[in-house]
Amino acid sequence: MTDQRDWIKSKIRTYKDNYMEDPPSIDEANRTLQFIEENADCFSRKNQQGHITGSAWIFNQDYSMVLLHHHRKIDQWIQLGGHSDDDWNTLDVAVKEAEEESGLKGFRVLSDEIFDIDVHEFPARKNEPAHLHYDIRFLLQISSDLPLNKQDRESKALEWIPLRELFSSDDYLFVRKISIKSLDYIAALQA
Repeated sequence: MTDQRDWIKSKIRTYKDNYMEDPPSIDEANRTLQFIEENADCFSRKNQQGHITGSAWIFNQDYSMVLLHHHRKIDQWIQLGGHSDDDWNTLDVAVKEAEEESGLKGFRVLSDEIFDIDVHEFPARKNEPAHLHYDIRFLLQISSDLPLNKQDRESKALEWIPLRELFSSDDYLFVRKISIKSLDYIAALQA
């Protein structure tokens, strides 16, 4: 019988191969792999140490903007995404969360490979201690001409943000690392 964790472990190994020259990316990948290997319930919210989450870094049609939401609980602008809730396919999780949080359908998956991994602490709340999110991020694309329909109670706002603005304001510190990767991705497309 195949372990459901095999798919994500394979994706993370490919990610490591793609980012060999980027020590912080390798470190995040290694931390995530270790967590997955040590926790059969890594996709479950019930794991109080942490859990795997899936996120979508969403470009508009000409790669000039990204879709972000202002997260109510952490009071920061971040990419769309959420808990795996026992779903081992984090790409499916990222697409589902993007649809749920934006009200949009028809996202184009730019790659089924992982674009970014980020390990961060999520603060304690009522019935949950502080814990780690091992966030697996994928690239999606959709037209910024479509009307947004904020669906999520966890969001204060949902907006298309020009990519260049992500570097000029401290409002976007939580997405600075992935924003830099975005510039590299766009440069490679234009090469």
